[in-house]
Amino acid sequence: MCGHVRCLATRIFWFSNPLVIRLLLSILPLTAFGAHYDGHKVDGLQYRAFARSLDTGRYYAARVVFDRNRAFVQFSSGKTLVAKLDDENIDDPEEVIATDHQGAVWALSIDGLGEQLEDITSNT
Repeated sequence: MCGHVRCLATRIFWFSNPLVIRLLLSILPLTAFGAHYDGHKVDGLQYRAFARSLDTGRYYAARVVFDRNRAFVQFSSGKTLVAKLDDENIDDPEEVIATDHQGAVWALSIDGLGEQLEDITSNT
């Protein structure tokens, strides 16, 4: 059994050591972070979609690429948008909710998300 001061010093070392902090931060991306649907990771793939502004109710044709908790949306007009997903676990590909940096809320309807995943997994 160690003395209280020695145990406290050991704890402070482990939780304030920059090397330990870097190691922990480098391991975090290896965990289950990232957008996923039906148990499959969907990050990095491009999907056809419609983006609906919940502020205006307007629909826009778009392409979407997921990256962890973000959706990169490119509209057919050429404009782009980066929005933070409300949840990285996509339950309904017809209603993926995300918020842009200005606070506008978007509902993304991803075309064929489940079908594309089936095609990818059936070829492996």
